Amino acid sequence: RGELGSSKGAMSEAGVAIPFPLTANDDDDDTDNVTARGLTDRVTVDVALGEQPPDPAAFIPTLEQIRLREEKILEQLEDLQRKLDAERRRGVGGQGHHRRLRSRADLGSGSPSVLGLGPDFESSARVGSSAERLAQEMGRPVVGGPGSLLPHSEAFTKRIVSVSFRLPRSDDLTSQASAELFTSGLPPKGMFVLQRSSGLPVVWIGSEAAPRGAGTGDSFGGRADFDWRRREKNNQDTARHVPVALPDDLLGDYISFCEQTLWSLLHYDYSGLGIDSAQMKKWEAYVQVNTRFAEAVTEVFEDGDLIWVHDYHLMLLPLMIRKRLWYARVGFFLYTPFPSGEIFRIIPQRVELLRGLLGSDLVGFHTYDYSKQFLASCLRLIGVEGSPSRIEWDGHVCEIGIYPGGMDVSALAAKVASPGVKSRAQELRKRYSGRRVIVGVDRMDDSFAGILHKLLAFEDFLERRAAMRNLVVLVEIAIDPKQSGSVKGSIAKNTAQKKQIHEFVGRINALYGSPASSPVHFVTSELAKEDLHAIMSVAEVCIVSSVRSGMNLIPYEWTICQHRGNNGPLILSEFSGSAQSFSTAIHVNPWDTEELSSALEMALSMSPLEREQQQKLAHKFVTNHTARIWALNFLEDLEMTEPIRARPAPAPLPDVPLLVDTFRDSAGKRLFIFGYDGAMVTHQPLAQLAAPPDCVLYPLRHLAFDPTVLVFVITSRDRQTAAGWFEEAGIGNRIGIACEPQLAA
Repeated sequence: RGELGSSKGAMSEAGVAIPFPLTANDDDDDTDNVTARGLTDRVTVDVALGEQPPDPAAFIPTLEQIRLREEKILEQLEDLQRKLDAERRRGVGGQGHHRRLRSRADLGSGSPSVLGLGPDFESSARVGSSAERLAQEMGRPVVGGPGSLLPHSEAFTKRIVSVSFRLPRSDDLTSQASAELFTSGLPPKGMFVLQRSSGLPVVWIGSEAAPRGAGTGDSFGGRADFDWRRREKNNQDTARHVPVALPDDLLGDYISFCEQTLWSLLHYDYSGLGIDSAQMKKWEAYVQVNTRFAEAVTEVFEDGDLIWVHDYHLMLLPLMIRKRLWYARVGFFLYTPFPSGEIFRIIPQRVELLRGLLGSDLVGFHTYDYSKQFLASCLRLIGVEGSPSRIEWDGHVCEIGIYPGGMDVSALAAKVASPGVKSRAQELRKRYSGRRVIVGVDRMDDSFAGILHKLLAFEDFLERRAAMRNLVVLVEIAIDPKQSGSVKGSIAKNTAQKKQIHEFVGRINALYGSPASSPVHFVTSELAKEDLHAIMSVAEVCIVSSVRSGMNLIPYEWTICQHRGNNGPLILSEFSGSAQSFSTAIHVNPWDTEELSSALEMALSMSPLEREQQQKLAHKFVTNHTARIWALNFLEDLEMTEPIRARPAPAPLPDVPLLVDTFRDSAGKRLFIFGYDGAMVTHQPLAQLAAPPDCVLYPLRHLAFDPTVLVFVITSRDRQTAAGWFEEAGIGNRIGIACEPQLAA
């Protein structure tokens, strides 16, 4: 009884109940008492009949038997749990497009995060089951254990490997608001915000090809004494920085292909495409740069890392990583539009680019339209059909996700409310006293910014509303980066556009200006953050007239700057990537000059109550969908994708000498079963192209006419088509065919 009691105690601690008889004195459970009473009654009857009573010890398992049975049941439970987890991950992955995006309100409600981030993950987070599960999955100890209060950077073990063309500088990571509105090649600000606020361990990988005129800052790479593997003793350095060396001769061709060919094509402009040797040289440079990045990722990768690849500069990288690290989770986000299949199919390297993206576990877009066009291109160009949420290709599942952008709202709001911005705003109000300010912020070398469309509409407005000519002013901030090496699109086209823009500005000011004022104030230099936020706070209307854009954050900045101020309306192009996010904006077609001009008139005549209501809804959206939430949504979905745990083994090639010897030595009938599609012939989309060639029919005839051989061919073609092939070869009645049923006419 003593051994049995200790055994039962051990089993109860393990949480597994093993049924076996107990003594009548153990009354912990009614069922056990019934079993015990039955054993006692049986012993009493046996003694009364004069028979030898059974030994009670025979009904009591030994400790070794209990241990073995416990281990067996625990193995079964673990196997069931693994299957359940796999089904759950598949279910979440398959519904990625329909999942409600996490917002700021979700964090405040205490909803759990897959990445272990709780409602207050900015400072310290309670390490719960999520962190434990991730640590166990990676085979690493859980720091602190359940219920312990530890900084997130200490408790969280999984790293984020961020891969972008440019390596972030120190001011990119620490600045509360970006001095550069239009950064190219950098990770989005949401990554910096999430890393800074939560302490997530991040490995930044990128080149040090900082654009000219962007400032030097403190570069993390290129220093002889810098070791990216080093961590500070106080464990506060949660970021590591890995520079990728790119020689100048390779870098020039690479940037040219990225900006003048690929970027333009993604924005529906194929004028930069070429078929000469120079274009092929640029493509080869693009492949080489992506290969160097793949080597860098392979070097720094640790089991369990999440790899996030950014933007069109590295579209080949996901598949390159997949070939080297087939078990890694790789995510890719495209910050530009994805064009229709009719446009994308023009580029000669279309298949390579699509396959590169399909190497990801998760591909993210800003809008559903972009993802739909990506799926259509995959179907048309490589014959892979998918659902709105996933594509299965080459034995791999690529999830598709929609993630609208966001801003660092708290940092921007604090900047707008700072004394410097308020003081500058007061100066601008005095300068533009008596005039209503309309503002536009664009990039001068962006041929899709729609600056000309905006100027044409403003000119039409002044022509039709003569009374408003001295009452309004358009402040157009067209930032010119002056980076000849990273100009967006064709250099010649951008040069002509700049000339045309300046001519338009001069014409408007000449026709409708006066010695005292000009209707258009044109600024091409990059303003200080205080000046930019001040002018956006003073203005009453903002116009975003882009003819094609991806993540456009100007509407977000406008909403924050206008909060509790002018409540100015937003005129937003329907071709902007943020158009679907701002339903309260005045949506326009920038190609329709009259419509854009009428929208400007409508915005200036809008009542204060209507402006306030629209601003309130827009501000609610912006504050509930921040940059941090955007990054967290993507990383959570990436973590939830189904990882490839084992690479499927290829079919083994037959041992030809052994096969021949076995065939000769065998007696009686010999059966051969051949797979047709993908084995005897390559896969073909059309049945007319899948007929067996002579090199297949020749050995097949020899086997078919051997009386000791039975031959069966398995094919996915219909009966009439498959039978016709072999009847023409004279073996239609000598082989068996397993095929699809004949379709009714």
